[in-house]
Amino acid sequence: MPLFLVPQAVVGAIRAIHVRRTRNHQYTVEVERGRP
Repeated sequence: MPLFLVPQAVVGAIRAIHVRRTRNHQYTVEVERGRP
């Protein structure tokens, strides 16, 4: 993998992962696997 594609892959991974904070101060991670 070309080095210039690494940042884009990292950004894509971060965008695919949503972290929600619950009332109990616990973190739930939701991963979006559906990509266009």
